[in-house]
Amino acid sequence: MTQALLDFEEPRRPHTAFQSQTAYKLGQIFHHAPQVLAPVRDALFDHTPFLQKVIGESTPGEIVKQLEEIDRTEERFLETLT
Repeated sequence: MTQALLDFEEPRRPHTAFQSQTAYKLGQIFHHAPQVLAPVRDALFDHTPFLQKVIGESTPGEIVKQLEEIDRTEERFLETLT
């Protein structure tokens, strides 16, 4: 059972790390940018596809890959019970 949990966790680590790092970076951009740059930052995020290109397009594919790996891991785990 311990191995099944490790198998479940392992493929999720890179995606989780990417999401955490991206959230940290965006937090720095959103909340720690010099006040004089705030209008430029806001215009970039509000009127360009920047966020969608950087984050939005890669995230769904990564989630689908994770779900597929979870399904495979679950199948392997269930096989160990029979």
